[in-house]
Amino acid sequence: MMEVQKVLDVKHGFDMEPGSSARVGYITSLKIGDQDFSADTTLDHPIDGPKKLKAVAVLSQFFWEGQPTDKIQFEGRISFLNRAKLASTIYSADKKKLAKKDVEVGFTVFEYDFAEGKYYECVGSGKKAAVGLLSITSGKYDIKVDDSPSTEVQDPQNFMFKVGVNPKALEHSVNMASSNKLKWQMPWGREVK
Repeated sequence: MMEVQKVLDVKHGFDMEPGSSARVGYITSLKIGDQDFSADTTLDHPIDGPKKLKAVAVLSQFFWEGQPTDKIQFEGRISFLNRAKLASTIYSADKKKLAKKDVEVGFTVFEYDFAEGKYYECVGSGKKAAVGLLSITSGKYDIKVDDSPSTEVQDPQNFMFKVGVNPKALEHSVNMASSNKLKWQMPWGREVK
């Protein structure tokens, strides 16, 4: 399997300039346990021009080693309200219960197809959110949120966060593409019967 690493342009993610070809990505839905995170940031949609995209987060990085059982790592920027919810989720939860909480995440990464002259979805969860569990590395949960606002983009105020998600015993498909016309799916998670 192939490793999927996408370094994304946060500035253009927040403010898509006409004529831009920067790679951008978003978390469009997020739920950790019973905590729903608001898609409270309205942005220009890279594909649908005047249409707006509602996002929980603007991504700065997406990483997946490409195997069905490998975690997916997200890094990006979230709003003050979502930072407060995430901090509450991290710091107030019983650590044993935190490990058992489902994580549902909808995500899309867009790249520019220079041959076609337009954006396309190069990685994404599709219309259905991927479901997993918080990953653990060296005995610590792969979840973090900064207390101080990011200085890369100052308006709207936003905060750096990261979360790693291991697949559950359910099979999902991750939508993949290398151009506007070359598309396929890769399995994430394995169903146990």
